[in-house]
Amino acid sequence: MAAEEGTAVCYSTHYLPEIEALDATVAIIERGEIIARGSVAQLVAQDGGGVLELVFAGPPPTVEIDRRCEISDNRLRIYTSHPTDDAAAVLSALGDAVTELRGMEIVVPSLESVFLTLTGRRFAAREEDRDVVPA
Repeated sequence: MAAEEGTAVCYSTHYLPEIEALDATVAIIERGEIIARGSVAQLVAQDGGGVLELVFAGPPPTVEIDRRCEISDNRLRIYTSHPTDDAAAVLSALGDAVTELRGMEIVVPSLESVFLTLTGRRFAAREEDRDVVPA
């Protein structure tokens, strides 16, 4: 039976690559409310831009780059559809502040980047008030 015939399976997991592999309809739930719903492909196309996340020893420096940026504590997030291509330009734009850089992560467009875009936070499976389920 299929969902069109009135039957569906609700499967809950915190492992986002597993959800991507299922290629099912997905609902992202945060604090008990559905904040996004659709196929993995639809959600990634709509909200799955890439992110370049840099972690600094202290507050992030100001970076002159033509991309949407967000600062949270010691993290600088740069939203871009081509994070791997933009990484070198961002490092160059840091100038002398590059010595304060402690880590960098490239998040390519995926369900993980959808979650980050919608919530402003990386997905953490240990947080009990958030869930991602195929719907």
